[in-house]
Amino acid sequence: MSNPSYSTHDVTLTGDGLTLGARHYAPANGQRAPAVIVCPGGISTGLIDSIDWLASRLAAGGFHALSVTYRAGSPIDDHRDIKIAFDWLQRQPSVAPDSTAVMGMSRGGTSALRAAAEWPELRAALSFGSPTDLLQHVRGVAGYAPGRYALLCQWLGGAPDEHRAFYEEVQPISHAHKIRQPVLGIHGAFDMHVPVEQTQWMNEALKRHNNPHAETHVIPFMNHYCDVTPTYSFDFDLVTQPAIEFLRRHLSR
Repeated sequence: MSNPSYSTHDVTLTGDGLTLGARHYAPANGQRAPAVIVCPGGISTGLIDSIDWLASRLAAGGFHALSVTYRAGSPIDDHRDIKIAFDWLQRQPSVAPDSTAVMGMSRGGTSALRAAAEWPELRAALSFGSPTDLLQHVRGVAGYAPGRYALLCQWLGGAPDEHRAFYEEVQPISHAHKIRQPVLGIHGAFDMHVPVEQTQWMNEALKRHNNPHAETHVIPFMNHYCDVTPTYSFDFDLVTQPAIEFLRRHLSR
């Protein structure tokens, strides 16, 4: 598959004794450029096609974009999978050194933030519509969406109060004190799937821990999947434009 401003090809990542599918979107100019690891949402191992809207726009904006999959449905090792992707990018001669960020949607953004806490080599982290306080998020779902509550509990290995240590290990707000990189949290104001407060609370936690480059960008009328209520249409550019502006500020050398 190709585009006048970027090209794509599927690749296989190896590390931790496993292989992971990924897709590399490369800027068409052929020059060295910064890179972004792109992390999909969902409770399975990740669908690359579901995040093409983000990766393709990043590549058209001049970045290498590497869309990843996960080793498991559980998010417990997502940050390790992101590190495998990071290591692959560092071996590519067309990727600028010391200029790789990570960005994800929903679960992918949660994992991107956690990866930033664990891997300081990542230069920046961005999330879109992501739960950052899973304990609060799953408890909050119980009353108004019992079916979804059961699904989330199954995904996370149990109910919040019965499996608290797991939730605290996975949720990025528990690791805010370790995140020193620039962070941009993007969220739709009308997101009832993951309410906007999740991004706002993460931003507040980062600032409490003296991160001087923590930002939020709230998009009016947008829901969880980039769908905008007044027009009943998808507007992916409302997400990618502020992301690209942020990346250009923080990945430029």
